[in-house]
Amino acid sequence: MNADLRPAFGRASRRAARASGRPVRQRLGGSLALPCHQLCEYAKSVEGEFGPQRSTAAGRPERFLTAAPHSFCEDALLGAMSAAGGVGALGFGVALHYDRRLLPQHSFPYRSTQLMQEAIRKARTLIEALGWIQRFRGRYVVIKLGGSTLDQPEAVDSLLTDVVFMATVGMRPIIVHGGGKAISSAMAAAGIEPRFVAGRRFTDDATLDIASGVLVGTICGELVDQLRMKGASATGLSFQTENVLVAERLRLRDDSGDQVDLGHVGHVTSVHTDTVIRICSTGTIPVIPSIALDSSGHRLNVNADTAAAAVARSMAAEKLVFLSDIPGILTEVGNPESRLSQVDAAKVRGLIEDGTIAGGMVPKVEAALDALDAGVKKVHIVDAQMPHSVLLEIYSDKGVGTEIVSH
Repeated sequence: MNADLRPAFGRASRRAARASGRPVRQRLGGSLALPCHQLCEYAKSVEGEFGPQRSTAAGRPERFLTAAPHSFCEDALLGAMSAAGGVGALGFGVALHYDRRLLPQHSFPYRSTQLMQEAIRKARTLIEALGWIQRFRGRYVVIKLGGSTLDQPEAVDSLLTDVVFMATVGMRPIIVHGGGKAISSAMAAAGIEPRFVAGRRFTDDATLDIASGVLVGTICGELVDQLRMKGASATGLSFQTENVLVAERLRLRDDSGDQVDLGHVGHVTSVHTDTVIRICSTGTIPVIPSIALDSSGHRLNVNADTAAAAVARSMAAEKLVFLSDIPGILTEVGNPESRLSQVDAAKVRGLIEDGTIAGGMVPKVEAALDALDAGVKKVHIVDAQMPHSVLLEIYSDKGVGTEIVSH
């Protein structure tokens, strides 16, 4: 081996040996054998090609790779060794060969500036998150997932990854979800025209059956399955398993004072917190659809925003997070630059009164204010379309949405 390269190979070899717990063998003729099959996969990214398989003296199969000299630098070698760190139990090695005559002198910088800066940047991100991870460990966070987000598979996948991360680092996430758009589609397929009264879906017997099937049977089950596929423990909490939402029929009056009939529509009056606490204490993520039971066991369709707020109140949650299709509360409609990063409850009430907060955002914000009044420490509104917006809002110093505080 070229004397100028031997020290670099020696250091790299020792690193790989320490990482994998197995010896790393150096070979004459400019080759390095690593005790892990993952180097093969990594080597594909450095423009190499696999050669024929043959057996070593110990009878173990070994694949050889010839890498182009301009692409084979210490970054590639150390990256491969890092990837090889925790595996190596398959019992075969990988030999990496290069033409040392063609290797330029600058191909083995001991530290690549680009590689090192990227590593430092990642370390700083982790350090920034560390304080928040320690602060929120063991605390409950309720995340409301709505129908508009559920129509975006990539947004759902990003959110669920965030939820699994939170559970892994010690937070206790609880998902409450609706599914209005999916319910409307299912009703259309059944030939039933949706009817809304006072901004609420009128729920007759047929609509209640469809809503129950979509929310409990389809959406909740799919969310639980996706969480489990990501390595988390998750379970649905509904009238089909263990019900935790208790409601009574919602009674509204119109402008003339007459009572409005909404059918099987209710509002959450209490939450079986013992069940939720028990589930969370095992490291399991509860997924709660917005179908509740009244005191006689009758199903009621409840608003998912107010249901999430009720769960957050009852669990004395550290945070309540609403996923939205905008990046938070905006003082100018359609202008993301007007986002309020933090605002108190009094300011929010003023924005509702002057019409700055309007439309579908009003019930969401009112539910947030109710949760704050009941003791929830902070409420966040974040853009579901931004990848990992929940993690960025909770575990970074600046956040990416709107944080609403009581005062």
